[in-house]
Amino acid sequence: MAGIRPLVIAAGGMKYPDKKNFVISVIILCSGTKGLSAPWIFSYILEKSSLFTAMKAVYLFLVLSFAVSAALVLADMRKAVANSKN
Repeated sequence: MAGIRPLVIAAGGMKYPDKKNFVISVIILCSGTKGLSAPWIFSYILEKSSLFTAMKAVYLFLVLSFAVSAALVLADMRKAVANSKN
């Protein structure tokens, strides 16, 4: 798990070399914001509900993250196929 963040940052820098500084800054900002806000969100859910509900929320966020990542990969693949046909 510790290698995911550096790989995402490196991939963002390689995919958009002309905007590398901006892309890396946004990736770091988003991951930092997520890391700061997630404990508060889940503690709020835990206070209002149960531990089981808070853990289900963790899985829900993981599924949403996977779905967004898969959609981005598919959009990139479609763009590559459309560019190769031209």
